[in-house]
Amino acid sequence: MKNRSINMDYMRIGSMILIVLLHSIDHSGLLESLQPGTFLYGCEMFLYALVQVSVNCFVLLSGYFLIRSRFRVKKLVQLWMEVVFYSLVLKLAAMAAGQTAFSAVSLVSCFVPVITGRYWFVTIYFGMYLLSPFVNAGLRVLDRKQFTTLLVLLAVLFSAMISIHPAFKGMNSGSGWGLPWFLVLYCFGAYFRLFESRRIP
Repeated sequence: MKNRSINMDYMRIGSMILIVLLHSIDHSGLLESLQPGTFLYGCEMFLYALVQVSVNCFVLLSGYFLIRSRFRVKKLVQLWMEVVFYSLVLKLAAMAAGQTAFSAVSLVSCFVPVITGRYWFVTIYFGMYLLSPFVNAGLRVLDRKQFTTLLVLLAVLFSAMISIHPAFKGMNSGSGWGLPWFLVLYCFGAYFRLFESRRIP
């Protein structure tokens, strides 16, 4: 049995809980029903901002584990088939229940979720995984000082600038939801695996 890091498992569990909260806020309509400027609205916005970190956590974990992993086409195929299965089942169930009108085009799109961008996270993750062996090859040749310098530059270009003022977008034109930001997080996760993993129980 492979050694597991209990802290990484806790991070996964916590991220999953935050993902559930994120989607609950997105699809409940509660945020839209609250009056801006009220105490409840402020609390809701604070919670909404807090749960956004869940996506980042998943990508950090990917960088942490994939930097030491071998690229497998089988993993991509498996991911694709899982998304197709659930997408198709849910779409057929919605049609059968009368929640969605029958559409042959919609059903066909279930078989190409990554190409159509039907599910944004899977689409971006798919791209990140395709690039991971090339990113890993570059990151593994860096020593600690070089890697640290890289992370500082990435943090400034993709995070610090836009944190000062929204007009200072820097390189993060995707607002934290695109492939460039996923690769930035991947690098941070990889750094912790390569240089800090001994400190993580």
